[in-house]
Amino acid sequence: MLIESNGCVLPGQYNYRHIYSAHIKQSPLGAFCFYLVLLKWLNMFQKRKNYFWLVVIIISIAAFFRLYKLDSTPPGLYPDEAMNGNNAIQALETGDFKVFYPENNGREGLFINIQAISIYLLGENVVALRIVSAFFGILTVLGLYFLTRELFNREIALIASFLMAVGFWHVHFSRIGFRAIMAPFFLVWMLYFFWRG
Repeated sequence: MLIESNGCVLPGQYNYRHIYSAHIKQSPLGAFCFYLVLLKWLNMFQKRKNYFWLVVIIISIAAFFRLYKLDSTPPGLYPDEAMNGNNAIQALETGDFKVFYPENNGREGLFINIQAISIYLLGENVVALRIVSAFFGILTVLGLYFLTRELFNREIALIASFLMAVGFWHVHFSRIGFRAIMAPFFLVWMLYFFWRG
C-alpha cells in the first residue's frame, strides 16, 4: 500500500509501477519521491560488505576514465605541461628539486617534483607527466567518498563519488599534467581529517 503525503509517495509495499504511473509522469516532486524510494531500497538490500564492492567499482570506473589512452587523449602536450616536464627533467639532471620554480610565471614545486619521480620511474614520455594527475584524481574520488560518508551517509557518499568519477571537468583535469588537480585532492582529504578530528 502507498500513502500519499503532500504529493510525495511513501513506500508501503514498494509497488514501483504505481509510483511511476501515478506520480512521476505528473510532477518533478513525484520523480524526487521515486528516487527516495530507490535510495530506501538501496539501504534495505545493501549489507555492509557490499558497500566495499560498490566503492571498488566506482574507483575502478574513475581509474578507467583517467587512465585509458592517457598517452593520446587529449592529444599532444599543453605548453604548461611541457614546461612542467622540462623543469622535472632539469630537476632530475641537476638534483635541484626546488620548492618554487620561477619559470612560466612561477609555480610551486611539489607537483613538478612528483612528476620528476614519475619521469625517473617511467621515462621521458607523456604518460609519466600525466599519470601523476590521474592518481591525484583517483584518490580525490576516494576521498570524496570518505568525506561524504562522514558528513551524510553511505548512499550519498556512493552517489557523490560516482558523479565525481565520471564528471567531465574532474576527468579532464585528471588527464593533463597540471598542478590544479591537487587542489580538490588536498581540500577533500583535509576536510575529511578535520571532520574526523
